[in-house]
Amino acid sequence: MANKRNTYIVRFIAMALLVMATLASCERKPLYLQATGQVDVEVGVYDIELQYIWGTEWVTEWQYEWDEAEYGAIGYTKPHGVRATIYGLNNEMHRDNFFTQNFSADGGRVSLLAGNWYDLLFYNNGTNYILFNTDENHSFYTATTRTSMRSNYSSDDTRAYVDMNQPEELFGCFMDKNEISLNPDDYEIEYDEDGTTIYVYKLNATLRPHTMIYLVQVIMLNNLNEKGERIVKGAKGLTLSGLASGTDLFTRLNNTERISLTTDDIKPLQTDRNLKLPDGTIEMGDIMATRMLTWGLPGIDPLAARSRNGDVEADSCYVGVGLTLSNNAVFTVQGNITEKIRKRPSGGVITLVIDAAKLPEPPEPGGESGGGFDASVNDWDNEINADIII
Repeated sequence: MANKRNTYIVRFIAMALLVMATLASCERKPLYLQATGQVDVEVGVYDIELQYIWGTEWVTEWQYEWDEAEYGAIGYTKPHGVRATIYGLNNEMHRDNFFTQNFSADGGRVSLLAGNWYDLLFYNNGTNYILFNTDENHSFYTATTRTSMRSNYSSDDTRAYVDMNQPEELFGCFMDKNEISLNPDDYEIEYDEDGTTIYVYKLNATLRPHTMIYLVQVIMLNNLNEKGERIVKGAKGLTLSGLASGTDLFTRLNNTERISLTTDDIKPLQTDRNLKLPDGTIEMGDIMATRMLTWGLPGIDPLAARSRNGDVEADSCYVGVGLTLSNNAVFTVQGNITEKIRKRPSGGVITLVIDAAKLPEPPEPGGESGGGFDASVNDWDNEINADIII
């Protein structure tokens, strides 16, 4: 198992460098800083562990043997670059102008005016599928994705949600109402490469993830038929329904619109494993898994909700799995994961347990089925044909 239990979160140490062109190289601070002086922002990057966001469940519940060399990172990855949007504030402290600057992940500089007030928004650039939107008054800055054409493995009652693509990893930090100080006591002395004295004004910020990672592992029990063949040999896809359609980078609050996200990137079945079930018992079974990026639950700040260690409001969150049967037919099962998501608003491990022996006989080869097999976790919606335990 090649899991690296480290993830990446980006911490910005913004250092405003004011070059005093008229001063010689000495460490005596001036009595004041001129309002026309320029300040430069430098960026540094740091990392943390996945447990910082998820707690102990990452260690205690995840059982799929994830080979990072083959499947990619299981946690957050280091961004390649950073985008800054800097808003100047007028006398009423409203955003009335802005400019943008791209940095590498290892640092960069942007010029500000000492004595002025700014709102500063930082997020990782280089994303290809996230859509950013704002208005002429700069009152919001939302991130969403496009609609998806993938197959949906939810039942009819949850397909009313719009199908959208998964977001890429997005980290952000918004710092509002920052005054670039004129007080020389707020500055530190440094020197540029020519030995000229510069005055350093520091702003500390931490980029936190806007995208929440859910690791879904599907445990198959009694997965051999009378001929010793696998009843379920994999999955064609997996859908999570009832999640947010996007987020606001200023407030960190997710949109209230509910959507569905689907992936067909289901990792291969690992067979004949001793697996720990949610009730604590150990049984021999097979396991497959996927990693999904989401915005989390609608209408909340997922990380703030997690820090409160309490349940959040959630409604109609479902997981649907298109099981690939022995004859290549696809059979869809669905479970209600609302209670699970309430307790894990910032991502985490979701475990499904399916008794393959209770699945109906497979349909004709190459077909898809599941019309009479619509199951939720705690309260079965229709006829009970299999067990899914969250």
